[in-house]
Amino acid sequence: MKNTIASEVSIELTIDKSRFVGILSPIHSKQEFQARVAQARMNHPKANHVIHAAIWDSSMSLDDDGEPAKTAASPMFDVLNHHQLTNVVCIAVRYFGGVKLGAGGLVRAYTKTAAQCIDAATILVPVSNPCYQLSMNYETFHKLPSIMSFQTHHIEYLELVHCRISFAESEEKTFLSLAHLFEEMNKQDNFIEYVVK
Repeated sequence: MKNTIASEVSIELTIDKSRFVGILSPIHSKQEFQARVAQARMNHPKANHVIHAAIWDSSMSLDDDGEPAKTAASPMFDVLNHHQLTNVVCIAVRYFGGVKLGAGGLVRAYTKTAAQCIDAATILVPVSNPCYQLSMNYETFHKLPSIMSFQTHHIEYLELVHCRISFAESEEKTFLSLAHLFEEMNKQDNFIEYVVK
């Protein structure tokens, strides 16, 4: 199972006087990625290039938009693959700054644009087991790893610690034995929410 992202992010960087705008968006169809690319073109009418690399379901789309073949969309697609992403489109808008980057420079620039987009995004990792949303005091949170093995998918340190975890089926009895620490609040699809009593 591959990862995706929670919501659209955008970044900007300048490389040898060329300005790059990177946009990473979640998509679920050809129509969605086409709409995202069309919106980027509308938002940047004076850009020299609007490159995209998209992957959804078992489909993909790459467009160098005038840059030399294999120097723009392919490097961005490789970055998406490296992070095991699907159902996303990565768009790189380039405003040429007067300095030619050469093939190697273009590959590095578009790779960096895609990588910075991913760094700015919230990656959603699919889980096959139920995911539990827990809120607990700090003392309970620090004891939990010594009691059971689990995977953390999201965490916030506020007045209480709020985290989303999943664990192997073999740990379920251990988790349920801790029920006295939590109160079930709601259950939707594959997510169950608990808070400290």
